[in-house]
Amino acid sequence: MTGEYSRKSIRFNAVTLPRRRIKMQAPHAPWLAPSPAAPLSAAAAGVALPPARAAHNIAPFLLRKWPLMPARLSVALLSALLLVFSCLLARPAAADAAGEVLVFSGQPVVVRGSDRVPLKMGDTVNVGDAVEVPEGGKLRLRMGDGSVLTLASGSRMTIQSYTPGGAGQPRDVRLGLPSGLVQAVVAPVAQPSRFEVDTATAVAAVRSTDWFIDARAGTTQVAVLDGTVDLTSRATGKAVPVPPRQGTRVDAGRDVLPPRVYSQAEFDQLLAQTSFPAGWCQCIDARNTLQGACLADAGGCQAYCAPGHYSFVPVAPGTCPNGPSRPIR
Repeated sequence: MTGEYSRKSIRFNAVTLPRRRIKMQAPHAPWLAPSPAAPLSAAAAGVALPPARAAHNIAPFLLRKWPLMPARLSVALLSALLLVFSCLLARPAAADAAGEVLVFSGQPVVVRGSDRVPLKMGDTVNVGDAVEVPEGGKLRLRMGDGSVLTLASGSRMTIQSYTPGGAGQPRDVRLGLPSGLVQAVVAPVAQPSRFEVDTATAVAAVRSTDWFIDARAGTTQVAVLDGTVDLTSRATGKAVPVPPRQGTRVDAGRDVLPPRVYSQAEFDQLLAQTSFPAGWCQCIDARNTLQGACLADAGGCQAYCAPGHYSFVPVAPGTCPNGPSRPIR
């Protein structure tokens, strides 16, 4: 086909063809046809579609996008996209660390879903975890904002949320205390802060303070060493501020009782349930190098000094006035 042609023709590789709309179709691929029972969405396949096509099935879109794509290549591409998407779904979400174990006695555990994991020194506790302390045991945690929580014997606490804040962001902490006694030394922060502990009968809210909260069947008791705690009855919604050196309680279905001054003996009783008497652990290695730490018991000292020799003084208030600390070599 040569010579002069009208404007209604086009030249393509030295061959002139009449201008006409050519409808291109992909090879017949019945397995790619949209299924009304199980449509494959573009979002599920990881393909970004224009808004008007967002609700359409992905297979017809791919066929319109690449009309000459062989059927086998289309299937391979779809399979690859689905495989990548399924891997992303299967990947577990990263846990939000809330704090770490400083020291413990007995064998506390952390409950994550159906798993019960014994805790060790330095272990991380995460948002969504529940920590349980056995009878006769204790557990001390250092949280991400610098606050220190000590759980007494038989306590169970859930970490519902723990955002330490900082860099202009507010602190947002919510803990659950189904049962037991907790001493909370809440670190001060400059930014806005919410630090709450929920029990069955009350909600206690603080900013920065040293205080105790004790949750028992049908009642919640609060005692404040330093700072102020707002205690709110779940039943009536009435809140009462509890000032330093005072305490109060709220029973199920009742208002919070007026705070009263606590005696030193009452505070000493609470402190005895949440403090760790520390002993001095000293290690001697093969080169006769000395190192030591304030630890709770001889078993911890032996593990700290292994495989070398050690000595342990059970009570050393002069050397360890602040109780046990996490050993650092």
